[in-house]
Amino acid sequence: MRLICEIEGCGTELSEGTGSQGGLMICPQCRSCSYYAKKKGLQWARHRKERLDLYSARIEYYEPRVLQLLNNAKKSVAAAAKRAKAAVSAH
Repeated sequence: MRLICEIEGCGTELSEGTGSQGGLMICPQCRSCSYYAKKKGLQWARHRKERLDLYSARIEYYEPRVLQLLNNAKKSVAAAAKRAKAAVSAH
């Protein structure tokens, strides 16, 4: 049976002995983040969460625009490649 980190979105496979001593079923990378946050304190964690929420909101706002830009760029590249291919085959 595969053991997977319990942090949502992580998906890292855990080693066999993880959690056997009653610890959390999380990977070392996710665990190290908790140590860092504990050192900084609760006020830092709240401020960090606010900044991450703002960043997430920005990404959600810009995502449709970015996808449209990427689609337009792909179409432009495909059209340019088609014209170049036609120009090469014409000579």
